Amino acid sequence: MDMKLFLILLVVCPPVLLVGFLLWASFPWTISQKSFEGEIHTFNHIPAHIDEEITPPVLKVVTWNMGYAYGLGSEGRGYEQKDSVFFNSRLKQMGELLQKSEADIVFLQEIDFDSKRSTYIDQARVLAELTGYRHVAYAPSWVAGYIPFPYMPIRNHFGQMNSGGAVLSKYPILKNTVDLLQKPESQAWWYNLFYLHRYLQTVEVKVGEKILTAVNLHLEAFDRTNREKQAELLSSRMQTGKIDLVAGDFNMVPTEASKKNKFPDGDDNYENDLSYDLLKRTSLKDVIPEDIYNKNESLYWTYPTDKANRKLDYIFYNEQLRFIKVEVLWEAST
Repeated sequence: MDMKLFLILLVVCPPVLLVGFLLWASFPWTISQKSFEGEIHTFNHIPAHIDEEITPPVLKVVTWNMGYAYGLGSEGRGYEQKDSVFFNSRLKQMGELLQKSEADIVFLQEIDFDSKRSTYIDQARVLAELTGYRHVAYAPSWVAGYIPFPYMPIRNHFGQMNSGGAVLSKYPILKNTVDLLQKPESQAWWYNLFYLHRYLQTVEVKVGEKILTAVNLHLEAFDRTNREKQAELLSSRMQTGKIDLVAGDFNMVPTEASKKNKFPDGDDNYENDLSYDLLKRTSLKDVIPEDIYNKNESLYWTYPTDKANRKLDYIFYNEQLRFIKVEVLWEAST
């Protein structure tokens, strides 16, 4: 090989390798909005503990951003890899809490299906088997060959990622539509290749003789403009009158929240955020109305889990359903 050819290879190969890694690691390369029919699994080996044909007098629902069962440090700050023993133990604890709640339908966010960071456990299936929820709808929203985060040390990279949302139900799930939402335009295209999609997961659940339409979601956390666009899309769907429940991690605070910035745990700023106001335009109601929330804000805070100081998680309901009671399960603060 002559020197000229050697120099060409030396100059060309590193960029080629970099592009190759980028394409492999970020596959399937989704940035814009996308919709698809998600998987629905009925685990027949799990015994039914209710008569699925009878409409219950009371329906209990729970929403939980479970942080892929990791606990504090799940977002990268203070993160260290954990083994399967750790995750199975955590999932067992979570399963016990869900059983204690006696929920009929559970809306989960940040749940892993086949991810290196959580030792490739299908957490939705494990929770279903631990708790007796025979019907599970999957909404994978963060799928990539390799996530190079947290950046350093390299040994802590999340690696292969398959994560998103899931709905666990004691009643049959008939339909599962997943809308992956547009990623923030303020972020570089190459960053967005690795960034998670926020999503709306719409399911139809046959509760006895009734068909319940519910939305499980996780909205944008770090870009206010993008979150407002997502809230506007959700608001337009809620106004159709065809949705009975909306639950999940909205990453917004109520309009009348006394504190909207300068939180001790980060630089989140909710000043001038219109997301909550956009959702108030609809006929669906927050299970914790602002007048009730304002009387004792701390009673309804949901984030962060160790020292909560704001409400980011919500359930909205159609007034054709009769609301009875709401509470924050502090035992889930792990």
